[in-house]
Formats: sequence, C-alpha cells, structure tokens
Amino acid sequence: MSIQHAPTEIQALWGRLHSNSSSGSGIAVVTPDVLASRLDYTKDAVSAHVERLKELSPHRKVAIISFADTARLFVAGRYGTSDVHFVGVNSLEQGLAAGRSIAGPTQQWPALAAASDQLLRFISSLDIQGGTALGLAVAVAIGITS
Repeated sequence: MSIQHAPTEIQALWGRLHSNSSSGSGIAVVTPDVLASRLDYTKDAVSAHVERLKELSPHRKVAIISFADTARLFVAGRYGTSDVHFVGVNSLEQGLAAGRSIAGPTQQWPALAAASDQLLRFISSLDIQGGTALGLAVAVAIGITS
C-alpha cells in the first residue's frame, strides 16, 4: 500500500532547487563545483569570517583551531602550531587542561589587524587528515578559549 502526501513548502522548494527549475521562485540556482570539497567550502567560510572580523573588530585576538587525530592551535606570530594528541586525553577535564596549556597567555596573541594575513595563509594550508574524536576536540577548544 502506498500513501502519498502533498509536499511541504520546504520540500517543494528543495525539489525545484534540486531539479534546477527555479522558475518563478526568484531563487538563483548555482551549480556546485564538483571538484570542491566540504573542506574547501569551510575554508572559504572561515576566511570570509576572518576578513569580516578584521573590518568590524581589528583589535580582537584570534587563533585558528583545527582538529583531526590531533587538535592544532595556530596563533599568528608563533612559530608553527601547538598540538594536543588525543592519545591519553580521556575526559573533559583532561581536554580542558590540555587546551589551556597550549593556549598560553592570550594577552600575547597579536590583534587581528596585524595577524589576519598569517591566519588566512594557515587556513588556506589546511588539508584533510585523520578521524576526529569530536568531544575531545571541543573540550580542548573550550580549554584554549578559557
């Protein structure tokens, strides 16, 4: 037995977008770049956010946290990155402590106005790596920002 329901407005919109038939909806359909990855789109979004923050709050202190099998902190002006390997980090408390230890004193981080070029280069250099223990990555990130 088959029961059919009328599509919701959202489902109908998705159907029109998916089939590239946006006639009358006023929505421009952009064909995605099949060679671009989710990481590429994320890097574009983060770069745009850094540029916007630079305009709105050039005095802010900003760092980039990337993670895969390692949480990696990039602070402009520091040589290289500070890393937390998730092996041996088994709890929220350990993740927070590890994050705080690699952050160092944030008063020494440069303002975004001076750091944005280095941050954008780092973002551009990111690539796909190993799997992520997301809970531990978030714990380390919270530790860094605390």
